[in-house]
Amino acid sequence: MLRVPSIGRFCVQLFKCNATRVFDLLPLLPRGAIEWLLDHRRYRHLRGVGLMRQLGTLALAIRGEMAPMAEIVTTALPLAGRNLNARLFVPEVDEHLALVVYFHGGGWVVGDADTHEGVCRRLALDTKMRFVSVEYRLAPEFPYPAALDDAVEAVRYVAAHLEDFAENGTPLIVMGDSAGATLATLVATALRDEVPLVAQALIYPVMGPEIVTDSKHRFGQRYFLDTEEMDWYFRQYLGPHPDATD
Repeated sequence: MLRVPSIGRFCVQLFKCNATRVFDLLPLLPRGAIEWLLDHRRYRHLRGVGLMRQLGTLALAIRGEMAPMAEIVTTALPLAGRNLNARLFVPEVDEHLALVVYFHGGGWVVGDADTHEGVCRRLALDTKMRFVSVEYRLAPEFPYPAALDDAVEAVRYVAAHLEDFAENGTPLIVMGDSAGATLATLVATALRDEVPLVAQALIYPVMGPEIVTDSKHRFGQRYFLDTEEMDWYFRQYLGPHPDATD
């Protein structure tokens, strides 16, 4: 019987020859092989947008039980020239303290409402607040500033149609993790004189590739997300805009 690492290495070798065959094979892999491949250090040299997204989708198959909700509503935000998918999470105990607009992480390249459903459910349960998870356009198909434009316009839309998501007068919070946290804080800045946000909640936000901190040196290697991979995400996100300080 093949051990999990052997299966993972077989997929890596197959990817070098035919990436499409790997995508066909991945749904058939056992849980352990998927976990092995999800360790980015194992396939860093094979990194590509398609593979990253495929592995992110497969990760859904191995997540645990999610927090129960009173209601989950999938909808679309009609913005100028496009619709953005969104998902509203209503906890069983809803104290109407605030409505949280949530932006998922994923380096602006991967992720959606599905990959972060467990996070939003848990946060809604613990905070007793409603969460609306917004999907924004992803790079490299839609480089900067597409994601930021989507995030700003999404919050503007939710604020103008608050009754579709929560009780009128409910305070509004922006929140996100990683790349989504970056969008959240930029939204708060862009709309500070227009939308009365009461808070921004940022989970390990990305502040830019030019920011070099002690922790970036100390933890830039041998962990799940390293400096090399971060640089790769920024290249996809910035596209033809090389000035990351813009």
